[in-house]
Amino acid sequence: FDVNRDFTAEAWIRLSTQSPLSTNYVMGNGAMRPFHPAVTETGLAGWFLTMHALPAQSSAAGMMALQIGTGEGSEEPQGPTPPWGGAWHHVAVCNKALPDGAFRFALFCDGRQVLQQNRPSAQVFASPVDFCLGPTEQSPPPTGFQGDMKAFRLSAGLRYETSFEPPAVFTSDANVL
Repeated sequence: FDVNRDFTAEAWIRLSTQSPLSTNYVMGNGAMRPFHPAVTETGLAGWFLTMHALPAQSSAAGMMALQIGTGEGSEEPQGPTPPWGGAWHHVAVCNKALPDGAFRFALFCDGRQVLQQNRPSAQVFASPVDFCLGPTEQSPPPTGFQGDMKAFRLSAGLRYETSFEPPAVFTSDANVL
């Protein structure tokens, strides 16, 4: 999946009780150099959305990270993770082309933007991994997805740029990939 285009990837997820040893991989096409021989120029190629379920003393405890492959390794802008246990939450990653050739990744949780990251297009390398939901064999251990996903939609273009009311049901239209 080419990250150098406008797109929206969104899902309805429910996170179960957090484990002190796991990172929840929600979606993306990230591949890490130690786990994939085709990744040679950077620490991470592509991108993925993770939710860290780590102990309270960890710097990543209770955080949701949008990891983006760059020429220098990976960037991990972080925002708050939706509450664990029971409730369904809508998450959306939107990638927007900017006039100067750069791109802006934005992460929305339950219709509110929780973080964004601008990056020059030269910093993102094509990933050798197909887009996936949950972890891949290239994800570093210990990983998984502890919870449920009831719906997913990948669309060309931007569906969200400001706060919005998450759709209860995803519909199909000409932009769905």
